[in-house]
Amino acid sequence: MNSFIPSSWVGKSYRLDAEYYALEELIRKEIQNRPYVLLKELCEQLTDGTRQIRSFVDEGIPYLRIANLSPPFLNEKKLKYVSLNEEIEEKAIVRRRDLLISKTGRIGRVVIVGEDFDGAVIGPDLVKLRLKDPTHVEWVFEFLNSRVGQWLLEQAAPVTLITKISLKELADLRVALPAERDVMHLEDLKEKHRKIEKLKKQLDAYYRVSIDRYEDEEKLPAHFFVSKNEITNERIDFQYYQRLRSKLYTELEETIAHEEWISLDTVATIKRRSISIDKQETEINYISFKSIKQNAFVINDVEITPYEKVKNRARFPVREKDVLLGVVGPYIGTSKHPLAIVMQSLNYMIASSTLAVICAEEISPFYLIWCLNHPLVRFQLRIEKRGQWQQMISMKNIGQLKIPNESIEIQTKIVDLMEKFINLQNDVMNLER
Repeated sequence: MNSFIPSSWVGKSYRLDAEYYALEELIRKEIQNRPYVLLKELCEQLTDGTRQIRSFVDEGIPYLRIANLSPPFLNEKKLKYVSLNEEIEEKAIVRRRDLLISKTGRIGRVVIVGEDFDGAVIGPDLVKLRLKDPTHVEWVFEFLNSRVGQWLLEQAAPVTLITKISLKELADLRVALPAERDVMHLEDLKEKHRKIEKLKKQLDAYYRVSIDRYEDEEKLPAHFFVSKNEITNERIDFQYYQRLRSKLYTELEETIAHEEWISLDTVATIKRRSISIDKQETEINYISFKSIKQNAFVINDVEITPYEKVKNRARFPVREKDVLLGVVGPYIGTSKHPLAIVMQSLNYMIASSTLAVICAEEISPFYLIWCLNHPLVRFQLRIEKRGQWQQMISMKNIGQLKIPNESIEIQTKIVDLMEKFINLQNDVMNLER
């Protein structure tokens, strides 16, 4: 462990700009002798974005720039998109809980990447930090946004004709270690993440199919189906026919034939009755698909908004243990498909029309969550979704989904594991706030 300010900090410095030393004096007075680690010691990846993107498209992979940084979150302001066929450097692809830092312009803006931008691409004016330990994200974020952290980021940008953060300087940035109480908080968070991962593996084991290949579909060219006259007037999207010819569809048929699978609408009801609010000025607690924390099955954030603002989308009052499933958007049937259970604290809040509200009647809602996350159920969702620019799935198709009807003994075990998993996810969500 190092003392925060080396005794000979000026004598051995290679920096000649006076601003560096002025900032160093401020830093020394603020946190003299506080223990620290170098940022590069915390990072698995510390890199800037791609310089190879030359053109953009109307829809595709989000391309993030400085304009999209609104600390502590990212925004969709003038968001650009990169073609799905573009070859992108791995270093420029961001994942959930990466940290992004503005490298030029307004230097030192720091955000945490959320689920909505998982897989996005960053340009050359942003720096990506992927920490070795995900539980360190919050305290590194808080430190970089503190007064001292901002001074250090400013130091990492030598004054030149174009001021920008140097990756070398950033790698050697000193990150103050958290206080003892913060360390205990982080250890608690780390332990909960470990338990969540263990529960996830136990839940996945009950699927009895390979999670890694649940989207492994055999792709056939469009002209194959045209030449065979297989496209009907009812479905003109050739991806539908590709999936019907895939190995995964054969596996689905065989599974349903040899195991006991049932239609979702025989054990659950999809709510269809929408709300009616007379007073236009009324504020409501509004749940959209963006409120759902991906792969956690919990509702992360509820928006308090005037009803007038969302009246065209606000539809269904929810009750405890209702299950919410996204019905619109590009993630239908994928690992990012919005899926969550309503906890007691969210009773009577209003769900968006972008979500199906499902009431489990003959089975546990926790078991229903497990079913809807099943690789072969997700595959059915991908088969039935429609649309090119705006993908969606109908309530009728959701009701007709085939789901596994495991024995009572296995269902009980799954419910116990899923309930623990979701409770831990809620604990983590509260600790991370």
